[in-house]
Amino acid sequence: MRDPSSLSVVEKIVHPLVSAERVMFYENAADAGKLLVVYDIPLLFENLSKHTVDYIVVATANPEIQRRRVLERPGMTEEKFHSILQKQVPDEEKRKNADFLIHTDYEGFSEAKRQLANHIEAIIEKNPDLWETWKSGKPGATHNELPVGLDELELSVRSAIDMVVFDLDNTLVPVL
Repeated sequence: MRDPSSLSVVEKIVHPLVSAERVMFYENAADAGKLLVVYDIPLLFENLSKHTVDYIVVATANPEIQRRRVLERPGMTEEKFHSILQKQVPDEEKRKNADFLIHTDYEGFSEAKRQLANHIEAIIEKNPDLWETWKSGKPGATHNELPVGLDELELSVRSAIDMVVFDLDNTLVPVL
């Protein structure tokens, strides 16, 4: 939008709706016993005080690759691209404030998936109690209370990772 006041009006309508949806999404995932809840929040750093997250993962690419990828999108122009960049916190600052980085300077998704898997493993290692509870398959259960007939290996194979993704524009899902 070229008119900043129009953008402000739209944001005042849309942002509370998206926030309410995100809260409901989290509550449903927690009730379902999901291990991880992943949000794709394009302007997280610009609105950080409005969001409560445990970890921040930033997908980053060198500026020329980012530019090329953005300009390949339908309807995107150099002017729109620069306008978007001016509204965002610089990538360098995002990288500095992230808990984890995913470098996407590669063709395809395999390298990004590898990095993401390593980050998920690090999160699990930092939260062993949550991991043990999730593996048991029962909210609040301990590792010693495995479901009858399932050993630890079967539980880990049951589902490599159980997560849900709040991704309104389907930009994160291909990486997962």
